[in-house]
Amino acid sequence: MRISTTQLYTEATRNMLEGQSKLAGIQSKISSGKNFTSLAEDPVGASRVVSLKRELSQLDTFKSNIDSTRRRLSLGETAISDITNGVQRAEELIIQAGNGGLSSENRLQISYELEEMVEYLAGLMNARDAKGEYLFSGSKGTTQTFQKQVDGTYTYEGDSTVRKIQVASSQYIESTDSGQFLFQSVTMPAGSSVEGNVLNTLVQAIESIRNDTGAQLGDGIATALDRLSQVQSRLSEAVSTIGGRLNILDSAEMSNEDFDLLTQGTLSAIEDLDYAAASTELAKRQLALEASYASFAKIQNLSLFNYIS
Repeated sequence: MRISTTQLYTEATRNMLEGQSKLAGIQSKISSGKNFTSLAEDPVGASRVVSLKRELSQLDTFKSNIDSTRRRLSLGETAISDITNGVQRAEELIIQAGNGGLSSENRLQISYELEEMVEYLAGLMNARDAKGEYLFSGSKGTTQTFQKQVDGTYTYEGDSTVRKIQVASSQYIESTDSGQFLFQSVTMPAGSSVEGNVLNTLVQAIESIRNDTGAQLGDGIATALDRLSQVQSRLSEAVSTIGGRLNILDSAEMSNEDFDLLTQGTLSAIEDLDYAAASTELAKRQLALEASYASFAKIQNLSLFNYIS
């Protein structure tokens, strides 16, 4: 089979262009540090990289959820602890007001301190997180938890719903506490128009301390103490559940970190370039291209006579 001079030139040119392309490809990989820079180079590997990066992005979301939930629960735990202390102090004052040896003036002074305690507790129950959402309004985070009415009583404006947030691939955790569960646990008399919450219990106790005497005062104080005891029990239960949820967050965080490391390792194995192998390949391609250049130079110097002879 005869080979024309044009065929020789064409083949030599094709070899050089192919060598240049392959060399440029390896140089691009070394520059980027990646095994492939386009989907066409490795469709399966690229698809796997996309999937792994999606998993890492989801883990970042879980981390953010865990951090925000931990802060919110910690704030709630602190607020409930302060409320518990406030309720205990209110109980002490109410017991003190039941002392038969106290004068009306003494009881009036106690009622003033209880009024301040009501304001203090209302502020704690209306606590908000860093985003400005109310901690104890259930799912109604933008609604103030307790609203003071014109008659001095308080109405709960939240709901009983508890929001949940995802902290792992198949794990959700309660990120809020409902004020209805925490503070509305007081049993009120049948037919009462006043909501059964701790604030209104104290408001009624104040009224009784100021206006009642004898057995009526004793009954009012006993009723208030019984209702506050119900609240204390509910608050204690809430603190325990918050502690449990914080422990769950710690466990989820550690599991997510382990999975993150594993995913990062898998991603690196697929995506990151082996520089030693790439350097060796680069050297081979350079030699091959140089050989192509040298061969082409010799072909250019051939005459038709020399080629035929």
